[in-house]
Amino acid sequence: MRITDLPCLEDISHTLVSGAAGTTVSASATAFGYSTRTSTRTRSLARGLPRNGSLSISRGFAFAQGAVAAAQVATAGDGDIVVGSVRSTPDLPGKSTDVAHGVVVAIVLPG
Repeated sequence: MRITDLPCLEDISHTLVSGAAGTTVSASATAFGYSTRTSTRTRSLARGLPRNGSLSISRGFAFAQGAVAAAQVATAGDGDIVVGSVRSTPDLPGKSTDVAHGVVVAIVLPG
């Protein structure tokens, strides 16, 4: 199947694509028991920079509450500079709650 005549598509075959920063995030939350709550959120953003540079940022959050609770966030990035952090607070005192959050930033330097 070829899609060639849609006005929203642009032909980029003549454009040099030099590279791009990329990030990914995944969040999961699981809880078992009589009264449970779970929530996850993820967000990713990518922007082009002048002179063929690029920036990508991804964030994730996971929350689980129950008799048995588990929350996880995983991040990854690709670029010239990649900085990331994932934190988790399992086994909070007095509560069957697990919270995890993470962020990753990737940059491809202009050039």
